[in-house]
Amino acid sequence: IRLFCRARGIGDVYRIQAMSEPLRTCIGCRLRDNPRNMLRIVRFGGDGERMRILPDVHRTLPGRGAWLHMRESCQQQAFRKNAFARAFKVSIARADLMVLTEYFAQRKPETTGYE
Repeated sequence: IRLFCRARGIGDVYRIQAMSEPLRTCIGCRLRDNPRNMLRIVRFGGDGERMRILPDVHRTLPGRGAWLHMRESCQQQAFRKNAFARAFKVSIARADLMVLTEYFAQRKPETTGYE
């Protein structure tokens, strides 16, 4: 467990908060959550080779990652807001996102994909 102090302003009392696990931000709904409740999506390649975007079910693939809840509403928001391009800092063609849409179509909503 890591402990840290946070001051709210001049004259405020320092509070000690325990952080047992890291938090990640969903690129769809922008809410912070435990990574266990989310799917990591990875972009790798692109420097002279074809860029690929894949779901990282086991969270071990190299490359820049983004986190997304498996809820259908979060997925729709991420596609509608073009959140993948913003998270990966590159422009992404619709064809590159087909791998994700196929993956989401195979999975049940509300599951994390971690068996």
